[in-house]
Amino acid sequence: MGVTIYEGKPIVVDVEEFEYSYKCGHCGHEWAEKHVERHEEH
Repeated sequence: MGVTIYEGKPIVVDVEEFEYSYKCGHCGHEWAEKHVERHEEH
């Protein structure tokens, strides 16, 4: 892992995490998936 240095305006990073729950209508199996959205504003 390297280090990156930027000069200039700061970058705002907005990270949101969502968890979606699912249930199969056929067999009734239930599970959840996590999704992460990352937004960078310059």
